[in-house]
Order: sequence, then C-alpha cells, then structure tokens
Amino acid sequence: MSARTVDRKLSCLLIGDGSLLVQCGMLLLARGHRITGIVSANTDVGEWARSSDIDVIADGLGLSDRLTGVTYDWLFSINNLSLLPGKIWQAASRGAVNFHDGPLPRYAGLNAPAWALLAGETRYGVTWHAVSNVADEGDVYLQRAFDIDRHETALTLNTKCFEAGIASFTELVDLIENGTLTAHPQDLANRTYYGRHQRPSSAATLDFTRTADEITRVVRALTFGSGYINPLGLPKIRTEKGLYFVSGVETANVAAVGTPGTVLASDLSGVVVATGDGSICIEGLIDASGAAIDAQTVMRRDARILPNTSALQQAIDGFTNETVRHEAWFLKRLQAGNVPEIHGASPDGGLGVPDIQTFQLPVLSGWLEHRAVAAIAAFFIRSGTQTPIRLAYINDPCAADVEHLEGYVGTSLPLVIDVSEGATADGAVASSAVEIAALSERRGYPSDLLLRNPHALHQPATIAVRSTASIASSPSAAALTFVLPKDGMPAHLAVDVARVPASVLDALLDRLNTFISAFAADGSARIADLPVMTEAEKTVTIHGWNDTSVPYDRSAVVHRLIEAQAHRTPEAIAIVCDGRTLSYRELDRAANRVANVLTTKGVRPDQPIGLYLPRSCDLVIGALAILKAGGAYVALDPAYPRDRIAFMIEDSGLCFILSTDGLARSIGTSKTEVIRIEDAAASGAAEALPDVASATDLAYIMYTSGSTGRPKGVMVEHRNVVNLFAGMDSRIQRSSARQDVWLAVTSLSFDISVLEIFWTLARGFKVVVHTETRPVAPASSRARARAKSTDFSLFFWGNDDGVGARKYELLLDSSRFADSRGFRAVWTPERH
Repeated sequence: MSARTVDRKLSCLLIGDGSLLVQCGMLLLARGHRITGIVSANTDVGEWARSSDIDVIADGLGLSDRLTGVTYDWLFSINNLSLLPGKIWQAASRGAVNFHDGPLPRYAGLNAPAWALLAGETRYGVTWHAVSNVADEGDVYLQRAFDIDRHETALTLNTKCFEAGIASFTELVDLIENGTLTAHPQDLANRTYYGRHQRPSSAATLDFTRTADEITRVVRALTFGSGYINPLGLPKIRTEKGLYFVSGVETANVAAVGTPGTVLASDLSGVVVATGDGSICIEGLIDASGAAIDAQTVMRRDARILPNTSALQQAIDGFTNETVRHEAWFLKRLQAGNVPEIHGASPDGGLGVPDIQTFQLPVLSGWLEHRAVAAIAAFFIRSGTQTPIRLAYINDPCAADVEHLEGYVGTSLPLVIDVSEGATADGAVASSAVEIAALSERRGYPSDLLLRNPHALHQPATIAVRSTASIASSPSAAALTFVLPKDGMPAHLAVDVARVPASVLDALLDRLNTFISAFAADGSARIADLPVMTEAEKTVTIHGWNDTSVPYDRSAVVHRLIEAQAHRTPEAIAIVCDGRTLSYRELDRAANRVANVLTTKGVRPDQPIGLYLPRSCDLVIGALAILKAGGAYVALDPAYPRDRIAFMIEDSGLCFILSTDGLARSIGTSKTEVIRIEDAAASGAAEALPDVASATDLAYIMYTSGSTGRPKGVMVEHRNVVNLFAGMDSRIQRSSARQDVWLAVTSLSFDISVLEIFWTLARGFKVVVHTETRPVAPASSRARARAKSTDFSLFFWGNDDGVGARKYELLLDSSRFADSRGFRAVWTPERH
C-alpha cells in the first residue's frame, strides 16, 4: 500500500483462535481502535470478546452472509487455520493481514515450528503478510527472527513465536498508524509448504542408526506440552515387549560400544541406548493406554530396540497417508456414545493377562453382519445403556492392520449406534448398516491419536464385535467379544472370565438368547418391548424374591424382647460406655426405676417423650424406660442446634423430657416438664411394669433432616421395629459359642441406631456405646504411631442432582482407582 497519514481510528475485524488473538485485540483497544467483530469458535476468545462488548460471529459455512453489513478497515487473521474466501478479506477497505508462525517463504503451511526443529534449524521467526487466494503466499509486511536454542521443543518454540507475534504486532500497528506500512513479495522459488495432513516418516519411529542429536531432536520437535494438541505424532520405539511412546530423552555421556539400538545401561534414572554416534538416555515411556511406564521394566541391559524394516516402514507410511484425513472424524467417534456396563463384572484396570474362554452363540449364526451388530447393540440399549451406544468393531482390514502394523494402529474401530429404546428392530438394523459402511470407508486411525489430544475424554469400549473368522485378538479393554465369522462357522462369544464371574455370564447368555430370538422374530417391534429376562428369571424375580414371609411373634414389643433376654442372661454384659458397665439385669432394673416414675407422671401409650441426653449408659436406660412406660421416645441430640431442638419439642407436642441436671437448664421451655434421669433412677421402684403398649403403639418418633423443607416427624410402631429385627436375624450372623460385641456409633436421631442398640440388646449382644471422649495414648504408643507410614482414604459426599445414567461415573471411577492403589478406605454416600 502507498504511504499516507492515517487521520482516524481504525475499525478492525479479527478472525482466528487462541490467546495471541486476544492479546492483539487488547492492544488495538488500548490504542483506541474499534473492533467491529471477532470470528472465532474458541470459547475463551468468545468470553473475552463479550466481556469487552465486542460482537462474536460464528465461524464456518455461511460466514460471508453473517458478515453482511459489517464494515472494517483492516482484517487481522491470527491463528486462523482456514483459507478465507476472497469476498471476506477483500471487503477490508485498507488491507487484510495474516499472522504466520514461521519465516516465509521457507516454512509455509501448518505446524511449521515442529518441522523446523525436525530439520535442525538454528534460526526461526514469525511473519505478518497480506492475505491472498493461496495460503501463506501473500506479500510480506513484517518479519521478526530469533535463535533456536539447543534444547528447544515444539512447546518452547511456539511460545517464542507467541512472544514475537505480540511484539511484532505492536510494530505492525505503529506502521499502519503512521501510514508507513509497506510490503514486499515473497521469493516463491524458496517456498516450502507443510500441509495439514503431512506427518513424519514411519510415524515418528526413532531410528537409532542416526546421531544422538538427530534422535533427541525428533523427540523435542514432537513435544508440544501436556495441555496442547500434538498434531503430528508421538515419538516411538519398538521393543520385544511391544510398541511404546517416548516421553523424554537426553543425550548421554556413555560411549557407544554396541550396535545402534543396544541397551547399554538400565536403571532407575532411565535406559541408555547406543546411537549412530554415541548414546541417548530414554527417561520415560508411555503405553497405548496413556499410562507412564518405567523404561527399565521394558528394556534390560543388552536388549535391542527393534529397527523398522523397509517393508514395515512402507506399510506404516501407506497406512498414515491413507488414514490421516480421517483422524478428526475418528477422534469424534472415539469420544462419542456410551460404553455398556456389564453389571457384576470387574473393572478393566489392574487385572493382568485376560483369561479368554469362548462360548457358541447359535442364535446369531448365519446372520448378516449389520443385522447381528444391530441386535447386539439393541440388547445393551434394552439393558439400560443410554444411547448413542459405542462398541469396538473389528473387521478384516482392521484385524489385518493390527496384526501386521505391530501396535501402530488402533486395535478396533469405534462403532456408534444412535437409536433409542423407542426405535424398532428394523430401525436398529438400518442404523447399523449405515455405521458399518461409514467405518468401512475409513481404514482406521493411529494408536497415539487419543494420547495426542489431551482434552479428549475417552472410555475404552468393554464390548467388541469381531466380524472375522479368527478370535485370536480383541481390544485389551473388551470383556466380551462377539465373533461373527463369514465362513459359515457358528458365532461365538469370547469372554474374559477373569472379569466376568460365572454367575454373571450364565445370566448374560440366557438374556442374550431371549432378546436376540425376539429381535429376529419381529422387526417391527420396539426395542423397549422386546424381552430380556427368561421365564425362569421372571419367576424368580417376581415371585421368588418377593416371598419374604418369615414366622415371628407379630404381637411382640421391643422392650419385652429385651426383658426376655435379660431373664435368659442376667449376668451377661449389656452396655459399656466411658468406663461404666451394666449387666442385662442391671440395665433392666435401672430402666424399670425410670419407667415407674414416668408412669406416675401419667405417661400413656403413643405419647411422645423427649430424650435429651448425651451418649452414655443413661441414654440407653432412658430410651428403654420410655418404651416400658408405654411412651414413644423422641431423640433430642444435644449436638443439634437449639432452634432445631425447639422445633422438635413444639412439633411433637412434648409434655415431658427426660434429661440430666446439667442439660435440663438449656432446654428453655415452660410448656414441658423436665424429668431428671438421675432423680428418677434413685427414686423409682425396680419392679417390672405390667404390659401397657401393644405392637400397634408407637415406639419412637424420628425427625428427617429437613433438606426438602421443614423436618418431618416419622412415627414408627413397635411392630415395625420387630419386623426389622426379624429381617436382621436372617442377614447378620451371630455366634452360638460366645457373646457377640457391637460398637454403637450412630446418634439416636438416626434409624440405624435402632439396629445398633435395640436389636443387639434383644439378641444378647454386648453393646459398646461410642462417645467423643478419647483416652490419651501413652507417649510410647504415640511415638510408634508416628513411625508408621500414612494411610490414605477417600471420602465422598454425593447428591442426586446429576442428569443422565452416568452421573455417578466420577465417584465410581475414583473408588475403583482407590481400590486398585491400596487406599485404606473408600467412604461413599450411604443413600447412593
């Protein structure tokens, strides 16, 4: 453009992505210029634009139409990877400029910093150039060069480009404002262009016949940082144990005394390997699942890193060239859909070598592939997996690639079926045919694809479908592999029985046969209407599991059961708390004394009586006394807030509260008489009371937490409690040779306390009531405790607010992680 003086502030349109665009936008605003719009799909860029009161315009098809009416002097394309239509950049009245993270014309195209490092460059730079109809060919306005350090990585070089971009943009805006901006054409004879789909040869497998500097350069060039996408590939080595990705290398000071690729040393610091001119130290490896691997566990001294043969290299490059255009498609599919869970099976982590057994599936034999796949997917949808559903699919080309390309390719293809339970069987078949055709058009994807995308969320598929005659291999995460051979052989199910117990497998096979038979019989039937359970399983579920009738005394009341136990074992210890011990006889007589006083006060059946006592022997005596007098206890936990205690007293209409001398003064109510338990225990008669309460009378009133509104008093009768006792008798084993002991830890305000205190006393347990009082351990014990290693536990507090079938996935996955890592305990929410 010709030099002239700018007499007004600029109007600018920004197009692109990333923090560099934001920084340039902030500079323009600080200089008083106006941004008429920002075209970006980036969330962070959009948030900044809106916070700066700048219109955000969606990128993609139809952008020209969306820009109708938007005027701008200058268009700045910054971190924009798409070629702009001429209609857009030519609409800029003064000029359109693009930022390129490389020195033009030598490094045009994408991922230029990484390619420069691979080429061994020692100088680099960035370029601001005019937008044109050909990518990175426009006239150059401004360039800034800088040195490449010896230990430069793609991450650090990109950072230098970012810094140089900001600094040079300031200079660019100065030139525009001063009217002195000029451009010069590129020498296209020196142009080198790196396309979006260009990749390092042999999928970046390290060649140890090269120099140590060349090998470390490859690793550095492909180190983009843990939070950034790696668009090119991970550096790899082939070992006798398989293919691994290299996470770090350094030049070693060990003389090469063996064939390149020979392991010279292997210890905790890394593995030293001979190169063409010296040696390097491999500091870390990553396996196909993304797990960090200690290099010395893979390669011992004198082992060899396997070189790629020319045939294998050609096969890898051929696979890459054919599939690279589909990487983005596969990445989306690998994150799409829900993976079926096999209820009762073990998780996939830390289980060692799979134990595969095969079972014939005649119900699927002879089916067309897409029909069989539809039936399998529909079965898991019917069993509760939310759609869309994702299975691991292995066809003949995929199986051949897995076998011949030795770890370089994904072990299966992501097969996603998106039909609801309301769809018909024929609808699922049609969807399956479309999906299989789409996968067949795309050969596969590289094994490092997910690892190169740090933000990708992926759950390995647990169900695989193998459409080949062989059942030799399956995805490592698959618990079940459906094998659908094409040679007339019967269909099989390959099962990892180390993860799927026999009882789970038997039921699964029965349900598969039931469902698939119905699926085949009526293509117009809705998936939701097809049966899963066999008739035998239905009978057990509906009738067998509901046959819970147990003979017991339905006229019994709680305190009479405890009295009967006191008559059977009067000298046995009943209660222990804070150094005080009561036998069954002593407990019964103490409760009688308090109960007789309550009776003289006029306590009658169904009458609520407050129990305001700390955790102690007296708490148990008081509760039992209220029951003996015919009343229903209302637990008023002294640890509760005063306003909650006051609410419960008023709401339940308490006339009497059983408490202690120390606590009675804090109740603060004139409508309720406080009976001090110590006075009642000293003055009441020890004789048993006559029968007053019946099975249909109240035993206690317990208040809810109030999380959904006002707390509610739940009224529980003696017959309810006795029914609970009968149920516990069949669930909890008791010793016939000695007295059982139970630690009671729950507040009387929670219903589990009924089990801990009253069922145990009715069955002859020694009940130890836990309090917050803790004895101080001797100094020697404390010293020994400090010398021990520290245990770790996880405690979860959960709620039920999440949406969908996978709302507890984080909790469950975290628990499995803790289980497999030796955590001492995992505490999960009881209600969930």
